[in-house]
Amino acid sequence: MKLLLVLCCILCNLSSYSQDRSRNHPTTQDLDSLFILFQQNENYEELLALAEPILQGAEEKDTVYAKALFYSALAYEKFNELEQAKDYCKQAMYIWASKDPGNQYHIKSLKWSAVLSARLGYYEEAEPFFIEYNEWIKKSLGTDHAKYSQSL
Repeated sequence: MKLLLVLCCILCNLSSYSQDRSRNHPTTQDLDSLFILFQQNENYEELLALAEPILQGAEEKDTVYAKALFYSALAYEKFNELEQAKDYCKQAMYIWASKDPGNQYHIKSLKWSAVLSARLGYYEEAEPFFIEYNEWIKKSLGTDHAKYSQSL
């Protein structure tokens, strides 16, 4: 019951986001909670429906916008719409690179931009993303960490 109440509050906040961002600004934590919920239920259509008002109503390309792009990219990947997923992921990556370089979503979006580009056959486009991702993993976790060796 508590989860339902939290979900209702988040949905109300998100639905009014595109109408007046200064009054009801969803947080990145709101989007994280919704993504986890929709991922567990494999309900990616709902995720895209909730992200769309954020993406359409954005006056500023902030971290909430970037997170909506990133989660939409992951949903589009599930639908095998890889071009759309890659485009959204790259946009999110560039926003995080300018707002908060090295944060976990900047690094995740680098990895996903590389993976999606490679899956689509854009190997020259993917390579610098893989290299930068590897550099961030090395810098943040060190060369002894398993993720670093996996990223090579």
